[in-house]
Amino acid sequence: MSKSTRLAKAIEILAYIAGHHPEPVTTKEIAASLGEHPARVRQLVSRLVKNDILATTRGSGGGSGLAIHPAEITLEAVFKAVEESSILAVVVPNSGSCGPVAKKIQDLFDSFETKLSKDLSSYSVAYFQD
Repeated sequence: MSKSTRLAKAIEILAYIAGHHPEPVTTKEIAASLGEHPARVRQLVSRLVKNDILATTRGSGGGSGLAIHPAEITLEAVFKAVEESSILAVVVPNSGSCGPVAKKIQDLFDSFETKLSKDLSSYSVAYFQD
């Protein structure tokens, strides 16, 4: 199973944009700075815009900027905006029909998921600023 880098890249993008606030930055600038493919940056920026974390302006001098203060952007919100699976991405197959052990395993994994989500919500993009 491959690991997702979306959350880490989205945080890097947000930290870069926050560091240039209030000036908007283009996805091309972000991609060059982070050594990332511009299409990947556009995809993540698009998800962050759809979740009201970033705002974009078109035209000359346009680009992306923060829609809200960095301290208000929790890592949990960023995760939900860019990831497609759960934090752990671990599921017990057929936990409902495999008996009490499988149910307890799934309950434990669900508990881990809740704790990780809470931990993510206690950090914001401001944490990554100098």
